[in-house]
Amino acid sequence: MSGARFPLQPAAQAWKRALHQAGGAVLCVLHPARVKALRDPRQTLTLGKLDYWMLRAIVAAAERRGEVGALDHIHQQFWQGADAARFQIADGAKRYQRFLDHHAALITPPLQAAMAARQCQQWFEIGPGTGELLNYWARLCPTLQSLRGVECNAELAAWANSQRQDERIDVRAGDGLAEARVLGGAGTVFWSYGGVLEYFGTAVVEDYFRWIANQAHPSLLALVEPLSADHRLGEGPLSQPYGAERSYSHDYRRLAEQAGLRLCYQHTNNTGQQRWLLLVAETTTPARE
Repeated sequence: MSGARFPLQPAAQAWKRALHQAGGAVLCVLHPARVKALRDPRQTLTLGKLDYWMLRAIVAAAERRGEVGALDHIHQQFWQGADAARFQIADGAKRYQRFLDHHAALITPPLQAAMAARQCQQWFEIGPGTGELLNYWARLCPTLQSLRGVECNAELAAWANSQRQDERIDVRAGDGLAEARVLGGAGTVFWSYGGVLEYFGTAVVEDYFRWIANQAHPSLLALVEPLSADHRLGEGPLSQPYGAERSYSHDYRRLAEQAGLRLCYQHTNNTGQQRWLLLVAETTTPARE
């Protein structure tokens, strides 16, 4: 991602990766208190150059042991920061154009059909970024009563609200997964696009889908999320770390079905070197207390 420095991103060259991991391992031995702080999800840290080296060593060692998720909080802290806000504001128009070029024609018809069949009246988006897609869906869906987004980055949430083109749209700063339980409910489309759920571990995504299935009936889950090129959907792991950012490729269909949702639509496509999953699923059971 141009213009942003991912905290868990390894160097492109193999020799640099080896150097960073070896040097980072030495630094971890020399600075155990800093390692403890880096591992603590309650800490909000300003990362320096040595921190990046230590993080790369910690991630490499964890993946060798088959342990993932210990540093998921670093992803969240990064996306809440100023670097992420600057990048997304600069990239927002391109991100929207990518949706129009590669995904809109595939996801819009089946999602609109599912919405009409279930008379959905609310829209909820986790991580709307600069808000272009909220404007898109507002134009296409005049019967929606509200379109709400929750963005973990406060600066970005303010920007999205300043760009909204419909009074039904509202973007607030906060924890999207927690706010879904407050702002969502029966008759809601729960939407994510472009690389949002990939920054949450398997258990977190499972819990989110299970809540939708059990507590928001009738409603829809709709998403367009990236996948690893080598992720064997339907038979491989439910989730696996991938890519330069060490985010997660999730098997969204399996996670949704295991949570009790029923598949309405699924499609995979590739844009350049990136593989994508497009999915719409519905609740099937009445809400339970």
